[in-house]
Amino acid sequence: MVARALRVLVVASDPLVRSILEERIVSEGHAISAGEADIAVVDLAYATFEKLRIPVVALAADRKSGDAAWASGARAVVARTAEPETLSAAILAASAGLVSYDRELVGFAPRAALDPREAEELTARELEVLQHLASGLANKEIAARLGISDHTVKFHVNAVLTKLNADSRTEAVVRGVRLGLVIL
Repeated sequence: MVARALRVLVVASDPLVRSILEERIVSEGHAISAGEADIAVVDLAYATFEKLRIPVVALAADRKSGDAAWASGARAVVARTAEPETLSAAILAASAGLVSYDRELVGFAPRAALDPREAEELTARELEVLQHLASGLANKEIAARLGISDHTVKFHVNAVLTKLNADSRTEAVVRGVRLGLVIL
């Protein structure tokens, strides 16, 4: 089965910014009109998105605009200076119904589909391990990046699974995203 390309609406009043954004997202889809779009990428420095009825990836310059975008319902908040890979990941996550945000741009963590009481609080190290799980790293790779043993990584992974009431690494990542613990 071949997946169809996403139809991405680029919203920016400045033609140069629109052109740059279209260039950045060409691998994920193509720019089109609002009525045909699956998702929108909105540059907050040049436009607003409150009237759009599709998921929005907001490009913010600072925490104030990031918080405003999040409060207005953006599915993702990404820095205006984000690398194309980061923008692509946010587009794909938002189109799949997930949320993502840059911690520097959103002053509060989203709490979406899960009740926070369904999960115990993770330690800072467990949060690091969860983020690496979300990146698809194996235990050995996580151990190397964090400078700890494979055994210690296994211990942390088991703690993450237990605290998030997850049966697998994938389920832990999904729950982490829904709780706003994982940044995609």
